[in-house]
Amino acid sequence: MTVGALGLDLFEHSQNAIHKATGSDKPEGWDHQISEGGEPTLRYSAAYHQYLDGSEPGSKFKVTYFGSVGYLTEFGAALVFRGGLISSPDNRFNPELMAYGERAPSVSAVGGRENYFWGGLSVKARAYNAFLQGQFRDSDHELSANDLNVLLAEVWAGYTHTLWDNMELSYVLRVQSSEIKNGTGDRTLAWGGLVLSKRFGSH
Repeated sequence: MTVGALGLDLFEHSQNAIHKATGSDKPEGWDHQISEGGEPTLRYSAAYHQYLDGSEPGSKFKVTYFGSVGYLTEFGAALVFRGGLISSPDNRFNPELMAYGERAPSVSAVGGRENYFWGGLSVKARAYNAFLQGQFRDSDHELSANDLNVLLAEVWAGYTHTLWDNMELSYVLRVQSSEIKNGTGDRTLAWGGLVLSKRFGSH
């Protein structure tokens, strides 16, 4: 279960400051975002993971069937791979369940070291997306279900390396098919990021 809020302006001042410092135009979208002014939202997710017969300690393949209800309502399936020096638990490695963001793929066991590549692909049917269609408040730029593609495909690739005990660095690149049918929003999405993760405590 994920609980959050839409339409808040927590980072408006910091973004304005960055644009001013770099000589960029002032952002004009804050007053036109989905659920402007803020409202609560939630999402319940569930997934079933099945590791394939060809999996070995240093080369693991799995199929995941997943679904969620809430601000993202969807269901789909994914094929996931990671290979190399692995010491983190399998049940903590779920990059196929990310949406519009990234987090640490896993953290190695105590005293363990990791150095592995990972990747995957997924196909999903998305019935509702509050980030594009809005929620309860009226929003200036809502899209209807007819404006959106129901079937989406996504691929990703990443690399994780232990820097020192309890600290890992990961890089991931993701590409998703267009979610909007027509207009300037009809384009493939691609994003990447560096994720620094640290385990606290002895477990």
